[in-house]
Amino acid sequence: MVELNGLKALASTDLTQIPSTPAGPVTGCAHLYAALGKSRFQKADLNHDGHLTKGEWLKANFDSVAYFRKVDIDHNGRVSFLECQVARVKSLVKGMPLAEAEAAAKACGVELRVVERDGVPSVVTMDFRPDRVDVAIKHGVVSDVRGSDPIRTGPPKPTPRDVELVKRLVVGRSFPEAMELAKHFNVKLRVVERDGVPSVVTMDFRPDRVDVAIKDGAVIDVRDPDPIVRIPEPPKPTPRDVARVKRLVVGLSLSDAKEVAKAYGVELRVLEKDGVYTTDFRGDRLGVTIKDGVVCKANVG
Repeated sequence: MVELNGLKALASTDLTQIPSTPAGPVTGCAHLYAALGKSRFQKADLNHDGHLTKGEWLKANFDSVAYFRKVDIDHNGRVSFLECQVARVKSLVKGMPLAEAEAAAKACGVELRVVERDGVPSVVTMDFRPDRVDVAIKHGVVSDVRGSDPIRTGPPKPTPRDVELVKRLVVGRSFPEAMELAKHFNVKLRVVERDGVPSVVTMDFRPDRVDVAIKDGAVIDVRDPDPIVRIPEPPKPTPRDVARVKRLVVGLSLSDAKEVAKAYGVELRVLEKDGVYTTDFRGDRLGVTIKDGVVCKANVG
């Protein structure tokens, strides 16, 4: 059996000269992989930050980009040594007796948890631990490895472009085909009208859902409801807008002056003799004086 203590001298060994499947008992292989894998990981970690980027991964000839994504459990674009060990355990323990699988996982610093035994699910916690691998056991042998993902617990959310694409593509297709197409983009389809009869639906809005009308089993229309209809507020006038209105309104009738001010979002206040006014100052307001029905003077405030 290969002992872990005896591998210290091999830590600097060129891994390209090590067989991909070392001989000896399974636990010994796990110890060998753990020791040599750490050495190779450290050599590949060029900036010594404890993680491998995709570039470092490829430069060290670890494996393909696809496998990098598989090892990258938290999908942050880099992998830690623990993630490499977890991936190694997942590929190693399937088909092993439970005792050997647990010993192999322990040698790699990973915990093995049985979540199903002979088809019966086990009662387990729902927490995520990056150093743990869930397995299913059948007749005392690991029959399957179950993965848990701390970030992508479900399919990725569709982008607005995905949703718009689905809206264009589903019309004219049979409803089952439309459902399959939408599923490909992780978009949900909801029938809001079937053969001319409106369906009873909730009024909530979901950006990943498309409402469709069905007739004779085919999608004939896409409905685009938005329960929150907001009337945009007009943009506030800039000081330049206010100055322009101040020049324009002088010489205009009061009604015309109001139209000009409204177009620029400026409030017009007629200043009358002996009138009572607030003393606050507003940069988007003009106080105007009227003579013979025409604006003869305008001031900001």
